[in-house]
Amino acid sequence: MSSRTVTPTKVARWAALPTLLMGLMNVGAALPAAETDTPVGVNLACAVVGLAGLIAGIALLRGVSWARAAVVAVGALNLIGAVVALIAGWEGAPIGLVLSVAALVLIGVGSRSRSAA
Repeated sequence: MSSRTVTPTKVARWAALPTLLMGLMNVGAALPAAETDTPVGVNLACAVVGLAGLIAGIALLRGVSWARAAVVAVGALNLIGAVVALIAGWEGAPIGLVLSVAALVLIGVGSRSRSAA
């Protein structure tokens, strides 16, 4: 195999990028903002999911065995949160939706290719 061959592991590791971005955005939700319509409890929940996303993204880059499952869990939680945020009209929902879908698709494609190989 050449060094440019795309393996399932490489595809799945690309899921770390949107997962880390989700994590950074969600952790930032806990910071006090001048004007926000998002309830404090939701902001704290976002921060917890964000911290989990940062851990999952780093673990995926390091090749830890549980990282794929963690990325799927964080992506699914963030996707649910993004849909709720879209309905409620809260900030950041479209970006969260796109990043969640990107992470889930990348990890899914990488896992599917891995099982087919």
